[in-house]
Amino acid sequence: GFTRQYAALQEVWTQFRDRGLVVLAVPSDDLGGQEYETSEKIKTFCEVNYGIDFPMTEAVGIRGDDAHPYYQWVAEQGVMKSPRWNFHKHLIDRDGNLVEWFASTTPPNSPKVIRAIEGLLE
Repeated sequence: GFTRQYAALQEVWTQFRDRGLVVLAVPSDDLGGQEYETSEKIKTFCEVNYGIDFPMTEAVGIRGDDAHPYYQWVAEQGVMKSPRWNFHKHLIDRDGNLVEWFASTTPPNSPKVIRAIEGLLE
């Protein structure tokens, strides 16, 4: 699975947070029912197993009528930008524009993602 990407997200967060990057994890049980039953258990799992200290929201809906307003907005940006699986990543600039998205198969610390982040932080 992609769960190991939590460690890579932590790496990216540590590398760029002093330059203004915010990594925000948004768990959801809408994609395969793989999350723990409570947001607290999800966060604890990530902290204990992957040492994350970046922010994490409560678990939210990402599809259909129960989608969180953020994911409704993402869907309006284009179908390919909506998550198809866990660990789909969005890059949003300082003005709140969705400028890039990365599929689950793209690691957060991949050269492609790092270049995109660096381009926004310049």
